[in-house]
Amino acid sequence: MLGKNHHFLKKFSISDAAIAYRKPRSTILKYIKSGDFELDYNNLIEYSQLVKKFGELTSPIRDERDQQIKKLKDEVMHLKKQLNFFKYTSISNKNRLLISHKHSI
Repeated sequence: MLGKNHHFLKKFSISDAAIAYRKPRSTILKYIKSGDFELDYNNLIEYSQLVKKFGELTSPIRDERDQQIKKLKDEVMHLKKQLNFFKYTSISNKNRLLISHKHSI
């Protein structure tokens, strides 16, 4: 299984590459067979080869944080809209009270 710092490793086993990139082992093996990936003497794939084919690995922590930030921004926007609505409603109600009070005088 991959360690916490798996994206800092220089070389990946076939299984670790499949896990890291969420690809079936058969996909990794296909690229090895076609020559897109070369295995070293320990049957490891250089990270640079994986990056060329699949791109840089993203950090699950960063992805989770980015999702949480987006959720919070959406919530802030919703709350601002509610606040503006209540401000408008409050001003409108005050104006109605003033007008009705003037008419009663």
